[in-house]
Amino acid sequence: MNEPLTPRPKKSSGAAIVLALLMIVFLIAAAVFWNKAKAAGTQVTQTQEELTKSKAATAQLQTQLDEAKASTANLQKQLDEAKAGSTQLQTQVDESKGQAAQLQKKLDETTAASAQLKTQLDEATAGSTQIQAQVEEAKTAAAKIQSERDKAKASIIDLQKQAEGAKAQVAELQSKLDAAQAQITELQTPKSAKKKK
Repeated sequence: MNEPLTPRPKKSSGAAIVLALLMIVFLIAAAVFWNKAKAAGTQVTQTQEELTKSKAATAQLQTQLDEAKASTANLQKQLDEAKAGSTQLQTQVDESKGQAAQLQKKLDETTAASAQLKTQLDEATAGSTQIQAQVEEAKTAAAKIQSERDKAKASIIDLQKQAEGAKAQVAELQSKLDAAQAQITELQTPKSAKKKK
């Protein structure tokens, strides 16, 4: 007959040790996992806070960008208006320069005519005291015309430098030219009277 089975205490104690070791390992693993989970939760919270701050900063930057775009558009509008005003002013300046050039030409022609008339008057004063007096008057008139011409040149230079008031200065020069032509007409009258004599 077979002998009855007897318990083996050495094997049972070995299994208990293994089981205890497994429990210790499990507890250690659980503690490590819990610490990692806690750290991960803290990191998630920090990440969420940083994300919130980043969104706020992004919104602020977007607002600043919109304001910058609006300011840029306003500046562009002002620049366009300034360009348009500058173009208009340049056109007025060019027109004033053209009128000034025409007036300068007329003044030169008037000066030449005055010089020619002065020569004729000088020749006509050879034997007449009355004509001599007229020559002196012609010299005075010629000097006055020269002075007016110099003033007109100064006005023209000022006209080229300053766009504002250009039309008024041109009108003033035209008035002076008319006065000079009237004086020439007056100076030519005595010459005609002499021919009649």
